Amino acid sequence: MEELSVSKQPLLLTRSGKGSAVLLDAELYQQMLDKIAFMHSVTEGLEDYRNNRTVPAKEVFASLEKIITEAEK
Repeated sequence: MEELSVSKQPLLLTRSGKGSAVLLDAELYQQMLDKIAFMHSVTEGLEDYRNNRTVPAKEVFASLEKIITEAEK
């Protein structure tokens, strides 16, 4: 475990000479999860764009301004 926290490199665990699990530093694991979530969001955004599921920025800002104005009342 100390080697893992010092090296920050994944540790491959084997069973009968074949890889069976990977042990990761918690920080590295969280970074991987964050990257996967980001890539998923980008993929969804591109898919929305390709399928014309977009709203012009002008409309978005107008809608946000209306929401803020109503909230301030």
